[in-house]
Amino acid sequence: MGDLVANVLYWLPTALMTLVTCVTIFIAVGLAQGFFRNSLLSLSWRNILFFTAMSSRQKQLLASMQAEELVEAALRSAGWKHVFLRRRVPVQRLGHNREIDVVAVGPVVLVVEVKHWRGQVWSNGSRWFQLPDNSKRALEFEDILEDNLVKAAALRRFIENDRRIPLSDHHMPGNHRSPTEEGDITQDKSRGHGTWYTDRRVHKQCGEFVLPVVVFTNPAVVLDPSTVKQKERVFSLASFQLFAEQLMQEMRGPLVRGGRPWGRLAQRLRSILLGSVQRPSAISIHVEERVAAAVETMRTWDMIYLHSGRLIHGDVTELHLSSIKLWIERKHILDVEVWWFDGFIGLLRGLWEGSGGMVRVRFDAAQRLLMGRDEIAIPIAPRNLKHMTANDRLVVKTAGSRVTVTVALADVCRLRFSHHMEDSHI
Repeated sequence: MGDLVANVLYWLPTALMTLVTCVTIFIAVGLAQGFFRNSLLSLSWRNILFFTAMSSRQKQLLASMQAEELVEAALRSAGWKHVFLRRRVPVQRLGHNREIDVVAVGPVVLVVEVKHWRGQVWSNGSRWFQLPDNSKRALEFEDILEDNLVKAAALRRFIENDRRIPLSDHHMPGNHRSPTEEGDITQDKSRGHGTWYTDRRVHKQCGEFVLPVVVFTNPAVVLDPSTVKQKERVFSLASFQLFAEQLMQEMRGPLVRGGRPWGRLAQRLRSILLGSVQRPSAISIHVEERVAAAVETMRTWDMIYLHSGRLIHGDVTELHLSSIKLWIERKHILDVEVWWFDGFIGLLRGLWEGSGGMVRVRFDAAQRLLMGRDEIAIPIAPRNLKHMTANDRLVVKTAGSRVTVTVALADVCRLRFSHHMEDSHI
C-alpha cells in the first residue's frame, strides 16, 4: 500500500504537467488554425455590449417594465396564481389595441395600470399632474382612472364576446346602460349564455368582477393626500399588495385565511375600493381557470433584451437566419429561444462547438409541413460589424410607432415572444 502511494505521488506531477502541456498545445493549434475564432468573437462582443452604457431614456423604459414585474411579484406573494403582463386588448371604439400593464385572474379580474412616476403627483378633476424631482414644470396627463376603465371594459368584452366565457355578475352598476344593452342582457340571460355586450357605446362598463386599479410603484413618488389619495382604486405598491391579499382571503374562503396584524387596514382599503355596494359571490374556480387560459393567449409584445441591458419591445415581423440562408415571417414562428454558453463549462463547450450560443426556432403547422420538422436549433453566428445583412437578425416594429429596427441575434441576451399563436397552431 505504501509503495502504491509513493508511486502515485511520484508520477502525479508528471501526469499533471503532461495534461497541461497537451491542453496548451491543443489551444495553440486551435487559435493558429482559427478553430476557436467564432466562439471567442462572440464572447468578446458580449463583454463589449455588457459594458456599454444605456441612455437615460432606455433606463427609464427598462425601469417601467421592471415596475410591472414588481406588481406581478406582489400579486403572487398575495396568493394570486394567474398573473399576466402587457396584454393587448382590442378597443372597438378606438379601432386599435390598448395595452394592459398587469392582469390578475382570481376571485375577480384585476386590471392594473402601473405608474413608475417619481416626484409629486396630484390631480384636478380629470387632469393629473406630475412634478419630477429634477424639474420645475409640472407634466399634465389624461385621466388615468378613466383610461384604465376603458381598458377594463374592453377586457371584459374580450372575455365574454370573443372567448364566450360568461361572468355571473349580470348586474351592471351605474346609469350608463342603454336600452339596447338592457335588451341584450335580458335576452342572453334567458338563454343561459351569460352577458354579451354587443352595443359598442357600452365602452365603460366592466361589471363587478373586473376591477380597474392604479398602482404607483416608485418609492420616490409623493401622492397628494387631498386629491390622489382620496380617489378610489389608487394604491402604492405596499397598499396594493395588502389589498390583493385581503381580497384573496375574503373571497376564496377560510382555506386561505390567517391571522394577519394588518387585517383591519386591509379591510378599510377594501371598503374604500368597493364602497357600500354589496358584492356578489366570487368567480368560481372553474371560470377562473377558463378566464386565465383566455388571457394567457392574448397578444402581448415581443420582448428583446440586449447584452447591454437595453430593452426593445414591439412586434417581430421577420426572422433572417443568414448563416443557413433561411427567412421566416413572424406569423410562421411560435417561439424563438436564445441561450448562451456561460461559465467555465460554457466556455469549453463554446470552444468545442465553435459558437458562443444557440438559437432555437419553433414553427407553426404550415412551416412544419414545409420544412419537415417542428423546430431548428443552430449556433449563433458572430456579429458582423460591417454588414447587418450578413447577421442572423430580427426585424422589429417597435411599440407605439411605425419605426422598424433590425437587431442582430448576436446582440440579444434573451427573448420573450408573445404566445398568442399557440392555441391556433398546436
